Amino acid sequence: MTLLISAKSQDGVVVTADGRGNVTSSSGHSVASDSLQKIFPCSFGALAVAHHGENEVRGEPVSVYIERLLGSIGSEDVDMVACRCLCELDDDITHTLSENAFRKYCGFWVIGATVSNGFAVYEVDWFKTEHGIQRKITPHGPLVIGGDCAAPIKVYLGQPINAAYSHEKLSTNDYRYAADLSDILYDMVMDTSPTTCGGHKHQLLVSESGTSWIIEPAQPCG
Repeated sequence: MTLLISAKSQDGVVVTADGRGNVTSSSGHSVASDSLQKIFPCSFGALAVAHHGENEVRGEPVSVYIERLLGSIGSEDVDMVACRCLCELDDDITHTLSENAFRKYCGFWVIGATVSNGFAVYEVDWFKTEHGIQRKITPHGPLVIGGDCAAPIKVYLGQPINAAYSHEKLSTNDYRYAADLSDILYDMVMDTSPTTCGGHKHQLLVSESGTSWIIEPAQPCG
């Protein structure tokens, strides 16, 4: 189970994830780890990839595929990286979802700078339907809430949390406001769904100067 939150402020994007990791077995899902890393910064530039859904692809950790993707990019705009994510991972993820009836979804958020000197968040996902495995790329707005633990807080995509915090105020505040808003939403989910998501929270800032951890993951990759 996963909770992902992305909040775009006037000076960057704050991405937040829980650390709960599940593995798929013949009987369904079971908790494997509370220290799974789900946000992966690029080693250069203002770019990161976050993940939810299946944690293994062709028997390897999905982080292997994310790091391979991030290691192969140059100076592409964030929308081009999203397209590359879809094209380069399609065969492997389609195979993974096809091999087990319990495997139903794999998704990625690509967060980064745009050619217009702003920031954007694109979602790239694969999912099963009655017509087979579908895939799509979706551009998102200033506040993005995802993962299978997100239902209790999705209402705040369209209404204020309280008098001080709202998705409508993100564009006029800095990343600290975005981090505080994300923390409030995260805590709401932890209060209502403590057994389905949780573990080690980690949080990343993507800004003009690159990426920096606000809260580091429990097991950094690399």
